[in-house]
Amino acid sequence: MIKKVHHVGVVVKSADEALKFYRDALGLEVTADRVIEDQGVRGVLLKIGNSEIELLEPTRNDTGVAKFLESRGEGMHHLCFESDDVAAELEGAK
Repeated sequence: MIKKVHHVGVVVKSADEALKFYRDALGLEVTADRVIEDQGVRGVLLKIGNSEIELLEPTRNDTGVAKFLESRGEGMHHLCFESDDVAAELEGAK
């Protein structure tokens, strides 16, 4: 069963610039800020209610996130649900 929206991934050119809005203007708390080398992104998580917003800033030009940014610009990249049985949810979606 899907329990909730775990997080919404948003691709941004600059996480530092985006934080001026999400953290400073909206007052959301940063819960993590790290570079994920193998994915070529900086991920910043901000708590919003029982969910999070994940800011994704590409750190290299050869990644899916960088290509997304180049072709589509900044914006929503993915929606992640929390589930107690991912395999069942995927089967049900088929």
